Amino acid sequence: MKGKVVVEDKFASLEEEVIKAKYGSKRVFEFWRTNHASLSFLTGLSDIEDLSLINAKIEDPSALSCLTTLKRLFLNGVKVSSGFGFLSGLSQIEELYLLNLKGELALPSLKGLDSLKTFRVWGCKRFSDVSVLEEAQGLEEVEFVDTAMEPDDLLVLFEKASIKYINSQFRTKKQNDVFSEYLVKFNKNQYRGP
Repeated sequence: MKGKVVVEDKFASLEEEVIKAKYGSKRVFEFWRTNHASLSFLTGLSDIEDLSLINAKIEDPSALSCLTTLKRLFLNGVKVSSGFGFLSGLSQIEELYLLNLKGELALPSLKGLDSLKTFRVWGCKRFSDVSVLEEAQGLEEVEFVDTAMEPDDLLVLFEKASIKYINSQFRTKKQNDVFSEYLVKFNKNQYRGP
């Protein structure tokens, strides 16, 4: 993709400075298999809108809340030693993707995420509580694939007026049929149209 900066494997503070100096005006960044004590170096990227962290290890992700231009955050297989509480401070985020996160995934309050429109979880096998999504006032689209949820666990989101699109896949045909019935009953769409 034109304009995307991709960083892979070992990553040192010297490279943080090079990224800020050379790519400070880029909008899309991907970090693959990198280790970060802090993400504070990202605050030098004044135009960053889209950030992907894939199989990365992060001790302190709190600097993400300072990235006022950040609209899309994609976390795939990341390990955050301080937990996922930092998500509650990302009031600027419009799209949040959580993929392949190991262990229990308990989300913090998302009450302050008024800009959040899209929320997707894939491959987080121990994710089962969507109640915090009730608090995200502008949420329009949610998707859950390969999680621990049942169709009834999504009722709180079916009842949420701002949500227009709900997609999920379940283990059995019966569960998928119940989900399809809820789509009709609550007048929701499964996918966003073209």
